[in-house]
Amino acid sequence: MTLKSSLLFFLVLVGSVHLSAQDPVVMRINGKDVLRSEFEYSFNKNNNGDIRSLKAIMDYVPMFVDYKLKVAAAEDAGYDTLATFRNEFSMYRNQQIRPLIADQGFAEQRAIEYYNNLYAETEPDGMVKVAHILLRVGVNEPESKRIAIKNRADSIYQALLRGADFAQMARRYSQDAASAANGGELPWFGKYRTLKEFEEVAFAMTNGQLSRVFVTPLGFHIVKKIGFKHLEPYSQLRSSLIAKMLASGLADQGADARINQIVQASGYTLTAEQVMQQLTDEQTARDINLKYLIQEYREGLLLFEASQREVWDKAAADEGALDHFYRLHESEYLWVSPRFKGLVIHCADKDVAKRVREALKKQPEDLWENIIETQINTPSEKLCRVEKGIFRQGDHQSVDNAIFKQKNAELKKYETYPEVVVVGRKIAQPESYRDVKSQLVKDYQKVLEEGWIDALRKKYPVEIKQEALKTVNNH
Repeated sequence: MTLKSSLLFFLVLVGSVHLSAQDPVVMRINGKDVLRSEFEYSFNKNNNGDIRSLKAIMDYVPMFVDYKLKVAAAEDAGYDTLATFRNEFSMYRNQQIRPLIADQGFAEQRAIEYYNNLYAETEPDGMVKVAHILLRVGVNEPESKRIAIKNRADSIYQALLRGADFAQMARRYSQDAASAANGGELPWFGKYRTLKEFEEVAFAMTNGQLSRVFVTPLGFHIVKKIGFKHLEPYSQLRSSLIAKMLASGLADQGADARINQIVQASGYTLTAEQVMQQLTDEQTARDINLKYLIQEYREGLLLFEASQREVWDKAAADEGALDHFYRLHESEYLWVSPRFKGLVIHCADKDVAKRVREALKKQPEDLWENIIETQINTPSEKLCRVEKGIFRQGDHQSVDNAIFKQKNAELKKYETYPEVVVVGRKIAQPESYRDVKSQLVKDYQKVLEEGWIDALRKKYPVEIKQEALKTVNNH
């Protein structure tokens, strides 16, 4: 090894050691290092207490590890290759990155064009800023009402002459809602940008002057002139105009322009997506919070997909497993008071309610909903709205009235469904797992999740760096 290459190796080694000291590894999960900065980002975001508490930090470690294990499982399962994942993640990443990578030259070019057009419209006459109070008059307003509106405007004008605050009067009386909320103030404008009658009054006034009541096609106005100016030089407005261009949607165009330039410069060996990822890497290298924000969203998508497949869908769809789980834990689902099991049916009128009662009479409970949909409701006319459930006393006022005979409970009626029919029966305890399915699914999901986590802990190696963890939020 030459002296030059030895020196280069030493410098790289020293740099790596320095970076490691600045941001040490706090744990390694499935062979992937977790830096202190990443752990701090997650912990600080999810902790409402003392972020320097070593106990709180150590208590958070198992939750963070479980989270990372699920992400590792999702990556191993290839969920990050799914089209739905790629599309949603790319959309979010682009929302965060594209405004930051917009070609400034492109934005400046548009800003200059905007300024030149604005200059041509405003100079040499300049621009004015006014506040106004508007009382609207309709096109076909009768003369009597027009006179009444004019008299009201005159009254407001007299109050202003006596010292009433213009902004307060505008907020209270002006019918131009957008400017009224701002005390009547309008943005700066030049000639030929508003109604001719309004423009003539605004430009003829001196700063601070109050106009008399005048009329335009919109109605009666009172104007207070706030200021006059000539358009500032471009150099003075440059930053705000570029920001305005980017905020108005040009950020996307500017980002496209920059990406296309890089693609062309590569001789089309790079795709737009590859360039976008390179630019993302550049931005996140400069902003660690942005890096972890995007990473957090990516991992959140993976976690959702894995949890849905491994826990949520399994718990909700496996009826046999739910039944078995219920039988093993049946004593845990006993009720302390009876429930009502049945339907609350909201009907369009008394005749419909009568038809419902007759149609359901002596029919099996499991056919009731189908009978209503096929014999009472039609595709073009919904005569009934059905609520199905198992209700405790206090859950539903119509059930409390009809079944539990609560004197202070009234039937819950709707304007379009004023009649209520309550059908079903009281049951002392659940008759099957279906009667407690909502809580049962939650409990079974918890069991599945615990089993999944146990399996992941056995499958993937986890190494915790205790000494490095002690430096979290303490360096």
